[in-house]
Amino acid sequence: MRKKLFRSWKAPDFSAWLARLRIRLLGIGSGALHHWSMSVFLAVVALSVLWGGFFAVSRPEKAGALMRTFSEKVEISRTEALPVLIASYRDGPPDMVMYTKDRHDGPLKVLLEEAVKRIGYRVQWIQLSYSRSVKAIEEGKIDIIPYVFYKTPEREKEMRFSESLGLRPRPVYFIVKGNLDKRSIAKMEDLAGYTLGYRDKSYYFAEFHSATEYKKVAYQDDASLVQGFIQGDVDIIVLNNQKATERALYAVGFNDFQYADLVFNRESDIYFLYSRLPQHAKTFDRLDEVLLQMKKEGTITQIYNSFDADPPK
Repeated sequence: MRKKLFRSWKAPDFSAWLARLRIRLLGIGSGALHHWSMSVFLAVVALSVLWGGFFAVSRPEKAGALMRTFSEKVEISRTEALPVLIASYRDGPPDMVMYTKDRHDGPLKVLLEEAVKRIGYRVQWIQLSYSRSVKAIEEGKIDIIPYVFYKTPEREKEMRFSESLGLRPRPVYFIVKGNLDKRSIAKMEDLAGYTLGYRDKSYYFAEFHSATEYKKVAYQDDASLVQGFIQGDVDIIVLNNQKATERALYAVGFNDFQYADLVFNRESDIYFLYSRLPQHAKTFDRLDEVLLQMKKEGTITQIYNSFDADPPK
Protein backbone atom coordinates (compact mmCIF):
# COMPACT_ATOMS: atom_id res chain seq x y z
CA MET A 1 0.00 0.00 0.00
CA ARG A 2 2.82 2.37 0.96
CA LYS A 3 4.69 1.59 -2.25
CA LYS A 4 1.51 2.25 -4.24
CA LEU A 5 0.96 5.60 -2.52
CA PHE A 6 4.61 6.55 -3.02
CA ARG A 7 4.45 5.66 -6.69
CA SER A 8 1.25 7.63 -7.18
CA TRP A 9 2.64 10.81 -5.55
CA LYS A 10 3.81 13.53 -7.93
CA ALA A 11 6.01 16.58 -7.21
CA PRO A 12 4.18 19.91 -7.40
CA ASP A 13 4.34 21.52 -10.82
CA PHE A 14 6.05 24.79 -9.86
CA SER A 15 6.64 25.72 -13.49
CA ALA A 16 2.89 25.74 -14.12
CA TRP A 17 2.31 27.83 -11.00
CA LEU A 18 4.96 30.35 -12.08
CA ALA A 19 3.44 30.50 -15.52
CA ARG A 20 0.00 31.28 -14.07
CA LEU A 21 1.54 33.99 -11.85
CA ARG A 22 3.28 35.58 -14.84
CA ILE A 23 0.01 35.59 -16.78
CA ARG A 24 -1.76 37.30 -13.88
CA LEU A 25 0.99 39.94 -13.62
CA LEU A 26 0.88 40.54 -17.35
CA GLY A 27 -2.86 40.92 -17.07
CA ILE A 28 -2.46 43.82 -14.69
CA GLY A 29 -2.62 47.15 -16.42
CA SER A 30 0.57 49.13 -16.71
CA GLY A 31 -0.79 51.84 -14.41
CA ALA A 32 -1.82 49.34 -11.76
CA LEU A 33 1.54 47.59 -12.06
CA HIS A 34 3.33 50.93 -11.60
CA HIS A 35 1.30 51.70 -8.44
CA TRP A 36 2.00 48.21 -7.12
CA SER A 37 5.76 48.59 -7.70
CA MET A 38 5.80 51.99 -6.02
CA SER A 39 3.95 50.61 -3.03
CA VAL A 40 6.54 47.87 -2.58
CA PHE A 41 9.40 50.37 -2.97
CA LEU A 42 7.95 52.78 -0.40
CA ALA A 43 7.36 49.93 2.05
CA VAL A 44 11.01 48.83 1.77
CA VAL A 45 12.24 52.42 2.29
CA ALA A 46 10.01 52.87 5.33
CA LEU A 47 11.26 49.62 6.90
CA SER A 48 14.90 50.62 6.22
CA VAL A 49 14.41 54.02 7.87
CA LEU A 50 12.69 52.48 10.88
CA TRP A 51 15.44 49.86 11.28
CA GLY A 52 18.19 52.45 10.87
CA GLY A 53 16.59 54.75 13.44
CA PHE A 54 16.15 51.92 15.92
CA PHE A 55 19.76 50.80 15.41
CA ALA A 56 21.13 54.33 15.82
CA VAL A 57 19.16 54.86 19.06
CA SER A 58 19.76 51.44 20.60
CA ARG A 59 23.39 51.02 19.48
CA PRO A 60 24.76 54.52 18.83
CA GLU A 61 28.40 53.47 19.13
CA LYS A 62 28.02 50.78 16.46
CA ALA A 63 26.01 53.06 14.22
CA GLY A 64 28.78 55.66 14.49
CA ALA A 65 31.42 53.03 13.76
CA LEU A 66 29.54 51.95 10.64
CA MET A 67 29.33 55.53 9.41
CA ARG A 68 33.02 56.08 10.08
CA THR A 69 33.89 52.87 8.25
CA PHE A 70 31.75 53.97 5.30
CA SER A 71 33.42 57.41 5.27
CA GLU A 72 36.88 55.84 5.47
CA LYS A 73 36.08 53.54 2.55
CA VAL A 74 34.88 56.48 0.48
CA GLU A 75 38.05 58.43 1.36
CA ILE A 76 40.27 55.45 0.51
CA SER A 77 38.45 55.02 -2.78
CA ARG A 78 38.99 58.69 -3.62
CA THR A 79 42.65 58.51 -2.58
CA GLU A 80 43.37 55.43 -4.67
CA ALA A 81 42.23 57.32 -7.75
CA LEU A 82 45.05 59.88 -7.31
CA PRO A 83 48.38 59.62 -9.17
CA VAL A 84 51.21 58.07 -7.17
CA LEU A 85 54.64 59.20 -5.97
CA ILE A 86 56.79 56.36 -4.63
CA ALA A 87 58.78 57.12 -1.46
CA SER A 88 61.12 54.94 0.59
CA TYR A 89 61.12 54.67 4.36
CA ARG A 90 63.63 53.47 6.92
CA ASP A 91 64.11 53.68 10.66
CA GLY A 92 65.17 57.17 11.75
CA PRO A 93 63.57 58.15 15.05
CA PRO A 94 62.06 60.49 16.01
CA ASP A 95 61.36 61.67 12.45
CA MET A 96 60.54 58.20 11.10
CA VAL A 97 59.97 55.05 13.13
CA MET A 98 59.87 51.60 11.53
CA TYR A 99 57.94 49.22 13.79
CA THR A 100 58.04 46.29 11.37
CA LYS A 101 59.03 45.90 7.75
CA ASP A 102 55.47 46.69 6.71
CA ARG A 103 54.57 49.27 9.37
CA HIS A 104 56.09 52.67 9.98
CA ASP A 105 55.02 56.07 11.26
CA GLY A 106 56.39 59.38 12.39
CA PRO A 107 56.24 63.12 11.67
CA LEU A 108 57.95 62.92 8.28
CA LYS A 109 55.56 60.24 7.05
CA VAL A 110 52.52 62.34 7.98
CA LEU A 111 54.17 65.52 6.68
CA LEU A 112 55.00 64.06 3.26
CA GLU A 113 51.58 62.46 2.86
CA GLU A 114 49.86 65.76 3.68
CA ALA A 115 52.08 67.79 1.32
CA VAL A 116 51.64 65.30 -1.53
CA LYS A 117 47.88 65.23 -0.98
CA ARG A 118 47.74 69.02 -1.35
CA ILE A 119 49.14 68.78 -4.89
CA GLY A 120 46.73 66.01 -5.87
CA TYR A 121 48.94 62.95 -5.40
CA ARG A 122 49.23 60.09 -2.94
CA VAL A 123 52.31 58.33 -1.53
CA GLN A 124 53.14 54.68 -2.09
CA TRP A 125 55.70 53.57 0.48
CA ILE A 126 58.50 51.04 0.05
CA GLN A 127 61.00 49.97 2.73
CA LEU A 128 64.63 50.49 1.68
CA SER A 129 67.89 51.36 3.40
CA TYR A 130 69.30 54.79 2.59
CA SER A 131 72.00 53.49 0.24
CA ARG A 132 69.50 51.32 -1.64
CA SER A 133 67.11 54.28 -1.76
CA VAL A 134 69.76 56.44 -3.43
CA LYS A 135 70.44 53.73 -6.01
CA ALA A 136 66.69 53.31 -6.64
CA ILE A 137 66.12 57.05 -7.09
CA GLU A 138 69.08 57.30 -9.47
CA GLU A 139 67.57 54.47 -11.52
CA GLY A 140 64.15 56.14 -11.54
CA LYS A 141 62.49 53.36 -9.51
CA ILE A 142 61.35 55.65 -6.69
CA ASP A 143 60.54 59.37 -6.57
CA ILE A 144 61.24 60.65 -3.04
CA ILE A 145 63.60 59.84 -0.15
CA PRO A 146 62.52 61.50 3.11
CA TYR A 147 64.86 62.22 6.01
CA VAL A 148 67.99 63.41 4.22
CA PHE A 149 70.71 65.56 5.79
CA TYR A 150 73.70 67.48 4.51
CA LYS A 151 73.22 69.17 1.17
CA THR A 152 76.69 69.37 -0.32
CA PRO A 153 77.79 70.69 -3.74
CA GLU A 154 78.81 67.16 -4.72
CA ARG A 155 75.42 65.77 -3.79
CA GLU A 156 73.56 68.55 -5.58
CA LYS A 157 75.21 67.54 -8.85
CA GLU A 158 73.61 64.10 -8.63
CA MET A 159 70.41 64.72 -6.64
CA ARG A 160 67.63 67.26 -6.28
CA PHE A 161 66.94 68.46 -2.74
CA SER A 162 63.64 69.80 -1.46
CA GLU A 163 63.28 73.05 0.42
CA SER A 164 64.70 72.75 3.94
CA LEU A 165 62.23 71.55 6.55
CA GLY A 166 64.36 73.11 9.30
CA LEU A 167 67.51 72.53 11.34
CA ARG A 168 68.01 69.52 13.57
CA PRO A 169 70.96 68.47 15.82
CA ARG A 170 72.87 65.72 14.05
CA PRO A 171 75.73 64.45 16.26
CA VAL A 172 78.03 61.72 14.99
CA TYR A 173 78.96 58.91 17.42
CA PHE A 174 81.58 56.18 17.46
CA ILE A 175 80.95 52.66 18.79
CA VAL A 176 83.81 50.46 19.96
CA LYS A 177 83.91 46.99 21.49
CA GLY A 178 83.84 46.45 25.23
CA ASN A 179 87.50 45.50 25.49
CA LEU A 180 88.67 48.89 24.18
CA ASP A 181 89.01 51.83 26.55
CA LYS A 182 86.40 54.29 25.29
CA ARG A 183 88.44 57.16 26.71
CA SER A 184 91.24 56.33 24.29
CA ILE A 185 89.04 57.58 21.43
CA ALA A 186 88.37 61.18 22.48
CA LYS A 187 89.52 63.24 19.49
CA MET A 188 89.84 62.75 15.75
CA GLU A 189 93.58 62.05 15.94
CA ASP A 190 92.87 59.01 18.13
CA LEU A 191 91.20 57.26 15.18
CA ALA A 192 94.54 56.85 13.37
CA GLY A 193 95.40 53.21 12.70
CA TYR A 194 91.85 51.89 13.14
CA THR A 195 89.42 50.63 10.51
CA LEU A 196 86.10 52.48 10.59
CA GLY A 197 82.81 51.10 9.23
CA TYR A 198 80.00 53.39 8.12
CA ARG A 199 76.79 53.41 6.09
CA ASP A 200 77.34 53.82 2.36
CA LYS A 201 75.92 57.00 0.76
CA SER A 202 75.62 58.63 4.21
CA TYR A 203 77.33 61.92 4.90
CA TYR A 204 78.82 62.50 8.37
CA PHE A 205 81.20 65.47 8.31
CA ALA A 206 83.89 66.77 5.99
CA GLU A 207 86.84 65.83 8.22
CA PHE A 208 85.73 62.21 8.32
CA HIS A 209 85.26 61.82 4.58
CA SER A 210 88.51 63.56 3.67
CA ALA A 211 90.68 61.79 6.29
CA THR A 212 93.40 59.42 5.09
CA GLU A 213 95.01 58.43 8.40
CA TYR A 214 92.52 55.61 8.96
CA LYS A 215 90.82 53.05 6.75
CA LYS A 216 87.11 53.41 5.97
CA VAL A 217 84.76 50.62 4.86
CA ALA A 218 81.24 51.37 3.56
CA TYR A 219 78.30 49.01 4.15
CA GLN A 220 74.88 49.07 2.51
CA ASP A 221 72.84 48.79 5.70
CA ASP A 222 73.04 48.49 9.49
CA ALA A 223 72.79 44.69 9.45
CA SER A 224 75.88 44.24 7.25
CA LEU A 225 77.75 47.01 9.13
CA VAL A 226 77.09 45.30 12.46
CA GLN A 227 78.16 41.95 11.03
CA GLY A 228 81.46 43.45 9.87
CA PHE A 229 81.99 44.95 13.34
CA ILE A 230 81.32 41.65 15.14
CA GLN A 231 83.58 39.70 12.78
CA GLY A 232 86.42 42.18 13.30
CA ASP A 233 86.47 43.53 9.76
CA VAL A 234 86.10 47.00 11.27
CA ASP A 235 87.16 48.25 14.70
CA ILE A 236 84.81 51.20 15.07
CA ILE A 237 81.28 51.96 13.85
CA VAL A 238 80.60 55.54 12.76
CA LEU A 239 76.92 56.43 13.12
CA ASN A 240 74.38 59.23 13.47
CA ASN A 241 71.31 57.09 14.17
CA GLN A 242 71.83 55.49 17.56
CA LYS A 243 68.54 53.62 17.83
CA ALA A 244 68.79 52.01 14.40
CA THR A 245 72.38 50.82 14.96
CA GLU A 246 71.68 49.59 18.48
CA ARG A 247 68.61 47.71 17.26
CA ALA A 248 70.77 45.97 14.63
CA LEU A 249 73.34 45.01 17.29
CA TYR A 250 70.75 43.65 19.71
CA ALA A 251 68.95 41.82 16.90
CA VAL A 252 71.93 39.47 16.56
CA GLY A 253 72.40 39.18 20.32
CA PHE A 254 75.53 41.36 20.52
CA ASN A 255 75.81 43.77 23.46
CA ASP A 256 79.57 43.90 24.07
CA PHE A 257 79.90 47.45 22.76
CA GLN A 258 80.16 51.00 24.11
CA TYR A 259 80.27 54.56 22.88
CA ALA A 260 83.67 56.21 22.61
CA ASP A 261 84.12 59.60 24.24
CA LEU A 262 84.53 61.18 20.81
CA VAL A 263 81.34 62.88 19.59
CA PHE A 264 81.19 65.23 16.62
CA ASN A 265 78.41 67.74 17.27
CA ARG A 266 76.75 69.66 14.48
CA GLU A 267 73.36 70.74 13.14
CA SER A 268 71.97 70.01 9.73
CA ASP A 269 68.90 70.85 7.66
CA ILE A 270 66.36 68.11 6.95
CA TYR A 271 65.37 67.58 3.33
CA PHE A 272 63.43 65.34 1.02
CA LEU A 273 65.43 63.99 -1.87
CA TYR A 274 63.69 64.11 -5.27
CA SER A 275 64.08 62.13 -8.43
CA ARG A 276 65.67 64.05 -11.30
CA LEU A 277 63.31 62.53 -13.87
CA PRO A 278 62.19 65.45 -16.06
CA GLN A 279 58.52 64.41 -15.99
CA HIS A 280 58.43 65.11 -12.23
CA ALA A 281 60.18 68.49 -12.29
CA LYS A 282 57.01 70.63 -12.20
CA THR A 283 55.42 68.30 -9.66
CA PHE A 284 58.33 68.80 -7.27
CA ASP A 285 58.27 72.56 -7.89
CA ARG A 286 54.67 72.53 -6.63
CA LEU A 287 55.59 70.24 -3.74
CA ASP A 288 58.32 72.66 -2.64
CA GLU A 289 55.80 75.51 -2.65
CA VAL A 290 53.50 73.46 -0.42
CA LEU A 291 56.34 72.58 1.98
CA LEU A 292 57.25 76.26 2.33
CA GLN A 293 53.59 77.09 2.99
CA MET A 294 53.29 74.32 5.61
CA LYS A 295 56.46 75.60 7.27
CA LYS A 296 55.18 79.18 7.26
CA GLU A 297 51.73 78.32 8.63
CA GLY A 298 53.16 76.15 11.41
CA THR A 299 51.83 72.83 10.10
CA ILE A 300 55.24 71.14 10.31
CA THR A 301 55.58 72.15 13.97
CA GLN A 302 52.04 70.93 14.70
CA ILE A 303 52.73 67.54 13.12
CA TYR A 304 55.90 67.07 15.18
CA ASN A 305 54.11 68.15 18.35
CA SER A 306 51.40 65.55 17.71
CA PHE A 307 54.14 62.90 18.05
CA ASP A 308 55.68 64.57 21.13
CA ALA A 309 58.82 65.12 19.05
CA ASP A 310 60.93 68.27 18.89
CA PRO A 311 60.23 70.03 15.58
CA PRO A 312 63.06 71.25 13.35
CA LYS A 313 64.14 74.80 14.08
